[in-house]
Order: sequence, then C-alpha cells, then structure tokens
Amino acid sequence: MAMLAWGVIAGVVVVLAAWFAPPIHPILLALTGMLPFALLPLSAAIVIGGLTWRPAVLTAASVVAISTLMLSSTAMIGGSCVAFDADRVARGRVGARQGAVDDVGSVGPSGSDTRNGGVDDRASDHDRGSSIVIYQANVLWADHGGDPLLYLNDIALANPDVIGLQEAGPEFVSVFESDEMLDRYPFRLGTSKTRLYSRLPLIEDRSAAGDAIGFYVSALLEGPTGPMEVTVVHTRAPTTVSSMQRWEEHFKRIRNSVERSEPRIILGDFNASSSHRPFRQLMGEGFTDAHDRVGCGLGSTWPIAHVAKFPVPIMRLDHVLYNDAFEAVSMRTGRAIDEPLGSDHHPLVVELRPR
Repeated sequence: MAMLAWGVIAGVVVVLAAWFAPPIHPILLALTGMLPFALLPLSAAIVIGGLTWRPAVLTAASVVAISTLMLSSTAMIGGSCVAFDADRVARGRVGARQGAVDDVGSVGPSGSDTRNGGVDDRASDHDRGSSIVIYQANVLWADHGGDPLLYLNDIALANPDVIGLQEAGPEFVSVFESDEMLDRYPFRLGTSKTRLYSRLPLIEDRSAAGDAIGFYVSALLEGPTGPMEVTVVHTRAPTTVSSMQRWEEHFKRIRNSVERSEPRIILGDFNASSSHRPFRQLMGEGFTDAHDRVGCGLGSTWPIAHVAKFPVPIMRLDHVLYNDAFEAVSMRTGRAIDEPLGSDHHPLVVELRPR
C-alpha cells in the first residue's frame, strides 16, 4: 500500500514539475516532451504498488487501459484530423484560375510539369484567397541521412508553396537543388543547415534577425493576400545543461522577432514538444499549432524506428505555427511515398488559408 501511494505521488510530482517548472535538466526535459507518455511510468508505479496490494492490480489495469486509449485516440489528442489532399488543392487552384480566366476573357501562356499532373506551377500562380501549402522536414545531416531524391519525390506529391528544411548538408543540397523540380522554387534562402525554398516572390530577407550559425531563416514573401513573413527554425537540441541554455536563447530570439500585426508562419524542428515551457511561451505570442486544429492523434514526429531503432515516435518536435492571419485547412504527418526517406524525423505537410 505504501509503495502504491509513493508511486502515485512520485508520478504526479514528476508530471507537474515537468509542466510548470523552468527547464533545469535534460532528463526532465525529455520526460516533459513525452507527455502524455509520462502517464505510462505513472501506470507502472501503480502496477508495482499492486504487487503488494491486490486490489491495486485492478486499478493499475484500468489506468493502463485508459492511458492506452488516450494515446491512440484522435478525438482527445490533436485537432479535427483533416488529412491533406494534394489533388483537392490542385483542383481548387485550377478552378480558381479558370474563374479568373473567365473574368478576363483570355488565357495567357502556361507551363506544366508531368510530376504534378500538368498543373501550372509558376510563382505567380496564386489567386487571392487561395491556400498556402507548407512542407517541413528535418532531413538528418549524417553519413546515411535523408535521401534528396526521395525527398524530391515526396515534395512533388505535396506540391507545396514553401519548403523548410533542417540539417540539409552540402551533399544533400547539391543533389536537391540540381533537380529541375526545384526550378519551381526560384526564391531560396539559408545556410547549409537551415533552408527556405519558395515559389511565392521574395520581398525581403529578414534572416539577419536570427543567428549566424543558421538556426533561423526568415523571409517576407508576397502571399495571396499580401506580404507575410515565413520563418524556418532549428533550435539547439537540449541534450546537455549548456545546450539547454542555448536552446532557451533560441526561443527567446524567435519570440523577440514576432510582430503580432503581421501575417506570420513559423515552421521547423523546434526540438520541443507542446509540453515544453519555451514552446508554450512562443505559442502565447498569438500562434496556433496546425496540429492542434487539423492534426491526427499524437502526431509524433521523432524518432522514426528504421533510423533511430526506437519502436514508435514519442515526441512531436516538428511544428508549423501561424498567427490569426491564417486558418489551418488540412495536414499530413509522414511521407506520401512508400520508401523511407532516410531521416529520423517525419515530414509535415500543412495547408493554410489566409483569413
């Protein structure tokens, strides 16, 4: 009975400390990032208590069952689970362009790409009120990291307007940017680690507000309804006490760059889940996580089993955030092609619509 009581108390204290306390140690940060997986150690503590008090076994089984249900539920975790459909987006854009043609009474020259079903992909091909598709991916800078050709195939299926990449090393970038599909994205910014590709016209490079080592790339783009800022981030992984301080500093610099009155999208590998305090503080600046509106289930993005040798992804470190100038329409977590991409992160595809 005493073991049961202490197990429950310890579990509750860990969860509360992880949620409310400022970051003090990487282990505590890891536990925070695994919420609601932190319910499982609490359940295990109850099971241990049940070994010395038989009635607790039934209680423990109930808690484990509830935890499992919660982890697998799309109704309790995530948003309304609206899956991204590239064909629907393409049809909508073709319809919008046809409506514009009918109004004008003439058709201008148009190019096509066989990998996108013949849809015209010129940078100016956005009509007022049309959606914006974002592709976000940490491609894993390693000897056997992400395959640029597979990423190109996956991106072509999504047909995004903006691509944000992290950990894109020189070899990856060389192959990636040499493909003719990247001709659709003439506006490019970034370092060898964090990169932004856009078919929306570039108005201003605002990356100077970030960091010389390349954790932050930002651009003012011409969106469907006017200028909007798009920022790609890759904060430091808080694996040690010193790197944890750098991680917090990165979040502070992102928050300092925020202007509430301007349409803004921030995407990337934040190395933080929605349970981490610096991420919640950023959200408090007027941002919404697309997963919270249209995502499915937990939407965990890291680590992927075939790379990290971990059975299932346990943290949602990759996010697409937006302010009240947009609304989320649909979302996909994971690749569309059959072959593994080679990274330890799932990519995200998010469709946003200007309000």
